[in-house]
Amino acid sequence: MATKCFNEVDPVCGMVLNSCTADFTEDFEGKTYGFCSQKCKDLFHGNPKRHIENPASHVGMPGPREIPEKH
Repeated sequence: MATKCFNEVDPVCGMVLNSCTADFTEDFEGKTYGFCSQKCKDLFHGNPKRHIENPASHVGMPGPREIPEKH
């Protein structure tokens, strides 16, 4: 059985997702979208075209903290 993969970024909040596993998904116009939470899924469901046409971006969000080098 093939794994069903989808978007890499939650279109509502911009959170980076594992594109092949998500607890919250919704199909819209033949495509499966993944979300980080039920809240983001519900917001998408209320106006999916808005989030598809103008998805949130994770650009500029802080990444994981780097461990400082010891001198």
